[in-house]
Amino acid sequence: MSDINGKPPVVKMRKDKNPPISPLATNNGNNNDLYESIPDGGTRSLLSRTMDILHETDPVIDEGNEEIKKLDSQLDHLNEYMDKVEKRLREHSDKLLATLKEQKEEREKRRRSFHERLQSNQQEDDDFQERLNSLLNRVDISKNRSSVYDIISNMEIPKVQEEEK
Repeated sequence: MSDINGKPPVVKMRKDKNPPISPLATNNGNNNDLYESIPDGGTRSLLSRTMDILHETDPVIDEGNEEIKKLDSQLDHLNEYMDKVEKRLREHSDKLLATLKEQKEEREKRRRSFHERLQSNQQEDDDFQERLNSLLNRVDISKNRSSVYDIISNMEIPKVQEEEK
């Protein structure tokens, strides 16, 4: 927007007094000569000065930024290291789980095999015991027969006299 003459219009502030120079418009407490040399405090000079101030940094802040960059770099390295450690831990955990699963399956097989053998041995023992009992019964019966025969043979049987004729 320009005037008929091609000059920009003069902007007047509502307050008649000019406010004191802002601390932002000064360079570390020294008055800014560039700002004071332009009577209307034009936009271009204001922007220029603002950019200069933004680009100027305090040495303490620079050291802080360097320290932050170093710490950030160390943090990145630590994160990478932790990612590798987590990956190794996951792999190791997976291996352990697989090993535990295999061991559990092997124990289950051994347990089943043990119970099958135990049952088989128990059946064999029962069969053997049954045969033994049968044999012993037969022996007892034989003994009893022989003892009965012995008793009978050793017995004195009274002879009955036949009626005399």
